[in-house]
Amino acid sequence: MIDIETIFNEGGASGMGWSEIAAFLRCPREYQLSKVIGVVKPKQATPDYFAVGTMVHAGRAAWMSRKQAMDSETDAFIASELERVCKVYEDSGYPVSPKARVDGARYVTEYREHYSMREAPRTVAVEHMMGPFTLSDEQTPEQARTARLDDFGFYPEFGGRLAIGECKTTSATPAAVLKEYEMHGQPSLYQLLWRRAPQGEAQFGPIAGVVFDVIQKGYGGKKCTFARVPLFTPEFQLKWFSEELSASIRESRAMKPSDKAHRNVTACTRASGNGRVQCDYHALCLYGPAAKGDYTMADGSPLSLDEADR
Repeated sequence: MIDIETIFNEGGASGMGWSEIAAFLRCPREYQLSKVIGVVKPKQATPDYFAVGTMVHAGRAAWMSRKQAMDSETDAFIASELERVCKVYEDSGYPVSPKARVDGARYVTEYREHYSMREAPRTVAVEHMMGPFTLSDEQTPEQARTARLDDFGFYPEFGGRLAIGECKTTSATPAAVLKEYEMHGQPSLYQLLWRRAPQGEAQFGPIAGVVFDVIQKGYGGKKCTFARVPLFTPEFQLKWFSEELSASIRESRAMKPSDKAHRNVTACTRASGNGRVQCDYHALCLYGPAAKGDYTMADGSPLSLDEADR
């Protein structure tokens, strides 16, 4: 078997990826406030669930970049990556709690212990950037999308064929994650961009699908549950998703700060693991100008009545 020298790129958001358009698909008013107007809800610290997820993501990427080695050099590299992501938050003024640091490091250790005893994927690249590229020849350049893949490689879960790996740190079971994402836009976008972008199929060949690498959090000292779940997306789904995403991107690009944006009240609270969380703009939509003191503009300036009273 040919050895592969794993490509390890720097992590982070891709820019015009799934998270950028997801707010519009959930609720146009949320998208208008966050992306068009630039309203933010300041936080005193990084939420534990977010910090832990980022740490697990970074630790997993570091380990896969070193071909899942179990040696002291790899241990040190992973530890440095966990410290790096925590420092990024702290330098931004949103420190990571001691509990989140402990939990994140423990989850990564348990992940390594679990998968060191199983057949490893032959990882080609970690934190792989694709795009910007349009999803069809009919789309205009401003509709181009990007994606940063957690990894891709030859996965046993797809019979040793090439597949995209997507890490999910969650409170939900692996079965629930599969159910949530089988018709989700994120894996569909990944697969469409893989076919179209020069950094995908043209360079590395076709993929069999997406493998969800699920880390179900272990609360109260319990060990985490791990599963790698393959997801194959039918052609029919990719076709209609591409058409609907294209229409949504056009609508979002045309939105102005002064527009009367539709509120999707069914998305004011969202499923998150085994619980529910509120939209960041829940209070602003519920109370209007009375809640404007809880928000600022992205540059730190106070929120005006024009942004709140709509």
